[in-house]
Amino acid sequence: MEKDFHAQKISLLKEKVKEQDPSPLEFRYNLVGIEVQWWVHGVSKREIVDFLKSYFHYFPSLNTNPKVTIHFYSSSKDNGGPGDAAHEMWNESSEAFVFHIEENERFVKQRDFVAMQNLTTKIIRATGPVLDLICCDSIDNLVQFALTTSLIESHVLPLHSATVVVDGKAYVFYGESGAGKSTLAKQSYELDRYKVLG
Repeated sequence: MEKDFHAQKISLLKEKVKEQDPSPLEFRYNLVGIEVQWWVHGVSKREIVDFLKSYFHYFPSLNTNPKVTIHFYSSSKDNGGPGDAAHEMWNESSEAFVFHIEENERFVKQRDFVAMQNLTTKIIRATGPVLDLICCDSIDNLVQFALTTSLIESHVLPLHSATVVVDGKAYVFYGESGAGKSTLAKQSYELDRYKVLG
């Protein structure tokens, strides 16, 4: 039953993302040595690109061939686009995370976005809330999903962690969400005695 539910939703999402915006807006930046290219589709594309430029201000583009390409379709209740299909997925299932591989695509549903990635081209088609200051987690989670495969293929081990420097020694704290990594980093930064590496 659950498998049929996901198969229907994957099929619906595939149909929706075929309805591409004829003139999406592009934005690029470099993160951990990987060029990330965004193509933003939908009615709020100008606002989203402006926000992404502000959010990734300190990560310039090196104009290299992109290793990660994200086509993002913003969600809007009145545009009938892919975002509406995503909202149905978030609201109908209590699962926070679904991972599924079908033929040459992997499909991921997290609490704040739905994405499909072609395993040959590595192109990601994703949808979620309009990206803004309120939805920073959506951006971070989507980029984390996008970068993971590229990092592993480059023989880099990504850790969900925070790193604090105390008396010239770096301490890495890693673990599940909610373990307190971000809280530790924030408090260390606020104390102004310890350097936070990330």
